[in-house]
Amino acid sequence: MRRRVPTLGGLALALAALACGAPPRGPVETVERYFDVLARDPMRTLALSSPEFHLSHGLAAWRREDGSLSDSGSSPEGSQPPLPRQVEIEDRRVGWINAQIAPHAVERVGELRVRVTGSEVAGDRARVTAEVRPLRGAAFVQRFELARDAGEAGPGAPDAGRWRIVAIEQEGPVGGAWGHLARFAAYPNEALARSLPDRARP
Repeated sequence: MRRRVPTLGGLALALAALACGAPPRGPVETVERYFDVLARDPMRTLALSSPEFHLSHGLAAWRREDGSLSDSGSSPEGSQPPLPRQVEIEDRRVGWINAQIAPHAVERVGELRVRVTGSEVAGDRARVTAEVRPLRGAAFVQRFELARDAGEAGPGAPDAGRWRIVAIEQEGPVGGAWGHLARFAAYPNEALARSLPDRARP
């Protein structure tokens, strides 16, 4: 049974609750927690990711034609005038959670074996590289770009200083349908959603 996804209006409360937990200590710990909570507890990925990240992955949950939440994935880009920035960010956050709790994503993410292979920090920016090995299909590399955050409420906010994911890139052999599913489970995004078999699309 699919878990219920929060509405856009309830997302701010969920984010505030998540901010009370102990944050990861650094970029590597942030990436490790990302994989730990991905699909298993998708709301907790929100505290690990930046607004820029959610604007980049492309998944959306807003049906622009009637203003209602869709059941799952993406909405056509450019079909309606752009939403205000904060509404667009919340829209993408809901789309991101929806993609994570799709049955095929939950199944595949549990099969992933992840090993951090490198990290570098330069001031308030960092890059972390991980090898992702699915149960079926070829291993691939997932690169994370992270930034130290001043906090969504500004400097001095409770979440100030946390490392947040700004962008994710994947590289390496895809390995057919199973490879696409594994990649989508490790990093749900609209481009991969379009390449999934019809029955597996969020």
